[in-house]
Amino acid sequence: MNGMTPDPLANLADIHLPPPVAAFPWAWGWWLLLALSAALLLTLLWWGLRRRRRNAFRRAALAELHTLRSCPQDRELATAVNQLLRRVARHSLGSQGLGATGSAWRSCINQAATPASSIDEELLAMLEEAAYRPDTRPLDRERLFAQVSRWIRRHREVRR
Repeated sequence: MNGMTPDPLANLADIHLPPPVAAFPWAWGWWLLLALSAALLLTLLWWGLRRRRRNAFRRAALAELHTLRSCPQDRELATAVNQLLRRVARHSLGSQGLGATGSAWRSCINQAATPASSIDEELLAMLEEAAYRPDTRPLDRERLFAQVSRWIRRHREVRR
């Protein structure tokens, strides 16, 4: 031997890397999480579509109220808004209080309202007066449209 010691590292094999982690098949916990997420997503979608269908009458009433802004005469406007309120109330509340007039009608409208969406008694009285009397004071249109649109958007429905 020539006095050199053989290199002890020369006989070592190269590092063997483990196989890459598989992205599939998942463990049962991931499948469960996927199933729960899909069920939650489908439930939210179903709830959203159901709510949208249930509130289609509100969107239609608000669109009609928007077209009434161009009504030139207070008497025509009051009659149209009163009819619109009655149609929305008929859809939401059923026949409860539908034939009522005067203070009974005003209380029926405000019983269906949430605290933030009630319409002033004075404004409802002005609506009734303007529809049947030609010599009433002019309507406060901005206040009328603001309160009626808020009532249409937020009133409570009677569950049938």
